[in-house]
Amino acid sequence: MTTGEKNIENYLRKYLKSTKRIRTLEVLEQSIEAEKPKKPISLSFKIEKPETKKNITKRKNDKTKEKVPEEFKRLAHRFGLPKEHLQFFYDNRESFHWESMEKKDIHCTEPSCNFLEKMINKSLVSHMINEHQYTDIPCTKTDCNYIACSQKALNGHLRSFHGPGRKPSANQMLNCKFSSCNYVAPSKSVLGEHHNIHENRVFSCAFCPYRCIQRKSMSIHMKKHFNIRDHVCHECGARFNATGVLRTHISIKHTAGAGFECVYCNKTFSKISDQRAHGRTCSERFKHIRIHL
Repeated sequence: MTTGEKNIENYLRKYLKSTKRIRTLEVLEQSIEAEKPKKPISLSFKIEKPETKKNITKRKNDKTKEKVPEEFKRLAHRFGLPKEHLQFFYDNRESFHWESMEKKDIHCTEPSCNFLEKMINKSLVSHMINEHQYTDIPCTKTDCNYIACSQKALNGHLRSFHGPGRKPSANQMLNCKFSSCNYVAPSKSVLGEHHNIHENRVFSCAFCPYRCIQRKSMSIHMKKHFNIRDHVCHECGARFNATGVLRTHISIKHTAGAGFECVYCNKTFSKISDQRAHGRTCSERFKHIRIHL
């Protein structure tokens, strides 16, 4: 606003006041106020867009999995740790006794086998093949390219993947894309893992022939190689390498009179071995299977 315009406004104000034209003065003030440039409003708080489910999941994953720093990579190289498992070693760095790792020994992962070998790439391959009959066994089922690393792995694959499986729950809505498969998944991520089995997209161990679909399963397998037992029973102090194994231990050893329930027919058993035996033949388990013609 120029100096001349200000002088005119002041003259009008004085004139309207002296002539007692109060209502006209109010209109003038309102028009002058409306023509002034608006100042940006400064808030005492920050307005942010609401997080989507995808962003929340990504943020949680980023927090859970820290990026492996260069200093740790140099330490891993010194001990000869394989690059493909650096994330595992970094996530479990507090469980390792780095001084003792100078020996560079790793354990066989088979139950009741105490064999140790020097920690080098593929160091346990010969042992697993000769002592535990590990070998590549392709699945022969339709639309399945999965290749098991042992007969035990193939049996587990046939039982969980091509068997009757668990009865689908109400939230399972996504069908497998392969027409010969009955599987129904609760989410896209779970369905993606299922498709990985069909197409044999797996994680491979750097030390032995073991392969698996889930990163979590590979982490548990690696803990067996390095004898990491970071899950402790607070009742008796027993240590395990996975939450599921600890949970089973507690249910068997420290849960009195709870019983073991069949997830298909809700029948209860006093022993977990009886419950598992029943589950293999439970008639309710087979009712949900679709027959493909």
